[in-house]
Amino acid sequence: MNSEQELAYLEDSTNYMTPVMFKQFKWGLEHLDAFTSESGRPPMTSFEYKMMFEVQIGSGLRITEVLQLIREDFDLQHRILKLWNPKTKKGGYQKTTLPPYLISTLENFLKRFSNSDQIFPINRQNAWRYAKDAGRLAGLSIFEEHENHDIEGVWTHMFRKACSKRMQELGASRELRMLKLRHAFKDAHDAYDKVDINALLKWEAVNLA
Repeated sequence: MNSEQELAYLEDSTNYMTPVMFKQFKWGLEHLDAFTSESGRPPMTSFEYKMMFEVQIGSGLRITEVLQLIREDFDLQHRILKLWNPKTKKGGYQKTTLPPYLISTLENFLKRFSNSDQIFPINRQNAWRYAKDAGRLAGLSIFEEHENHDIEGVWTHMFRKACSKRMQELGASRELRMLKLRHAFKDAHDAYDKVDINALLKWEAVNLA
């Protein structure tokens, strides 16, 4: 496999939002009719949608956790994000980190909000809809095969999965990735690390064509 083939192999992921694909995805958000037309505007701008997915993929959040964030949850000085009432700790809170590359952008973005303001005031259906539409417009070929059902196109949970996958590619240990995604038990992280049928499909396309 030459270097060009290796690059294509890495970037043509079927079920993982690579950095190159994420850049394409954000282009798709910018160019959706909903954001460029004069009527029917969504409750947030395309930039705010991009920030929402930047925070999700950078901190490995569930979409419900992203949508619940208020200004007071962001400790930019220490790069800590506080998550209230998460799926695995109802009635309490957990902490994770914000990536260094996001801090300066977040400093400017969050200036407009008061401490109790909701940062991304949309629902899960809106988040899912515009993620799906942006991926389709950007021409992203994303497919995940499961035993009982398949997923075609971008879906919101893949940004959380992409956070773990990217950390793995950069050499982060399983323990660090579990800490980032706040997985207390090994089995909870297995779905993010296991080799699945998508990897087999990619390998065959490159080596057995």
